[in-house]
Amino acid sequence: MNDNSDTGDRAQFEQYYHKYKDKIFTYLMYRVNLDRDVAEDLLMEVFLKAYERFNQYEEEKGAFKSWIFAVAHNHLLNFYRDRKVVDSLEVLEEEGFVVPSKDDVEMNVGVEIEKDNAQEALQCLNEDEREVIIMRFINELSISEISLFINKTEGATRTFLSRAMNSLRNTYYRLFLTKDHE
Repeated sequence: MNDNSDTGDRAQFEQYYHKYKDKIFTYLMYRVNLDRDVAEDLLMEVFLKAYERFNQYEEEKGAFKSWIFAVAHNHLLNFYRDRKVVDSLEVLEEEGFVVPSKDDVEMNVGVEIEKDNAQEALQCLNEDEREVIIMRFINELSISEISLFINKTEGATRTFLSRAMNSLRNTYYRLFLTKDHE
């Protein structure tokens, strides 16, 4: 590759970085229980890894958005595997992770519902349900992008997303709408 090509690649990567850094950061924040420091570290690691492998990205095989989210997802898997972190909130608290307070949470799941309650309800879902909802409504991935990411057909992805949303609604209802409001 000549210097002009390298310069062009750097410029293209910089454009992609500015376009997707906030979306990747949001994705990471929700995957690390809103720990800003960890999410910032992971963001830099993801984009460094992506930059180092940018010559492997092939535009004709798919959008950069799908590629960078795959890099972020794989990096998160490695992060959790290396730290041997489990999903139990109690264990996460013991490990030093901060479980978000209701006041710290900001989330929009397609409709305007109480943000703190939505986050708490989302944390009650299983990992797969939580991930597909975050990809669709926080990271604004399309059904086809999500289906590639989770290795399911678009129809199966739609069904899974629908079931995950039903589970979120039911959890939200059970947690917040069946309580006596004092």
